Amino acid sequence: MANEFVTWQQAADAVAFQTYNNSKYLQAADTQYAETYEGSEFGDTIQIKQPVIYTATDGRTLSNQDSKRPKVNLTLNIQKHVAMNFTIDEQAVNLDKFNEDHARPAGEALADSMDVQAATALYQQCYNAIGTPGAGGPKTLFAILETAARMHDFNTPLESPMDLSFITKAINSAYITDSLKGALNANISDAAITAGMIGEAGGMMVGRSHNVPVHVVGDYDGTPLVNGATAEGAAAVVMDGAASDVAGWLKKGDIITLAGVNAVNRINKSDLGYLRQFTVTADVTTAASAASIPVSPPIYAASDGLQNVTALPADNAVITVLGTANASYSQSVGVHSRALGMATVPLPLPAAGEKARSTYKGVSVLLTKEWDPTDAKDIIRADILGGVSLVYPWHACRYYG
Repeated sequence: MANEFVTWQQAADAVAFQTYNNSKYLQAADTQYAETYEGSEFGDTIQIKQPVIYTATDGRTLSNQDSKRPKVNLTLNIQKHVAMNFTIDEQAVNLDKFNEDHARPAGEALADSMDVQAATALYQQCYNAIGTPGAGGPKTLFAILETAARMHDFNTPLESPMDLSFITKAINSAYITDSLKGALNANISDAAITAGMIGEAGGMMVGRSHNVPVHVVGDYDGTPLVNGATAEGAAAVVMDGAASDVAGWLKKGDIITLAGVNAVNRINKSDLGYLRQFTVTADVTTAASAASIPVSPPIYAASDGLQNVTALPADNAVITVLGTANASYSQSVGVHSRALGMATVPLPLPAAGEKARSTYKGVSVLLTKEWDPTDAKDIIRADILGGVSLVYPWHACRYYG
């Protein structure tokens, strides 16, 4: 049976489908927020509510707790488009040919641009990290198991591997696959040849991406120490002890720890036995050997459900930066399906001209056509507007390369 010619809706459906399926980070994200915000514009901010964290208390006496849900901002700051020029004779194509020759490359371009920003936001906002900086990233099954274990420490649900993704570079995916030789069952062997995936390993679905970001550590030096008292709920740590005054002494996305400040279980608040990690939320410049370091998460030692450390940092507590100054490290990541929030809002249909809008698994694409009489061709463009944020940062963990 001959294929039917492309309709505008079929074309939009094909581009949306290809956009989603060519992005490992979109596939790992929660895209449920898309349709709620129809009509939003570039720069608008969406507030997404996080879950309340309650603690169980002893005895008959009531210990009341605040039920207010904390919020995280998701800004619509990703606006991308792909323009395609078609002459009159080029438009008489069937659906298979359009999908292969035009929808696939257009979707790949949109997906790649979304991937880069999603990957960057994910690693920069993620404050849990494992691995040995400089060791070349994950190479064995243990790397995935170790990532899952760290996520489990912070109560990430690990029951279904389909809800968990481990995204790494192609070479690291190859190392991990090679480490499993001799132990692969038939299912994993089949999965190893599917595009971008080696299947389930270590309780996660392992995917490869050429957009795994590389983080460059700040130009830090000296013996950085906490300077003075840190208030409950502080989102910054005042420091001194830098050996020089430089811009970029720390970089956004750097990981630091504070001596004597251990992490606690997110629910029962028990000491996890290792230092709480914090991600630096903006570049830091030192002046007179001192600076204020903005960090996430905010530091809570005695606030019921919000508690995330065993103690507030003491004056002169040593500040340690993960990695060597100015060194570059790839940022593989383990992430739960609900951790990374992705919103691509349905753009309004223009009043005139041919147009169609399609949403595939939360990824919304607008396709429009405009006639160019000079060259007797149509300018067809695919547009996408969205934003990304790590809504549940405790459900993600970086693996330093």
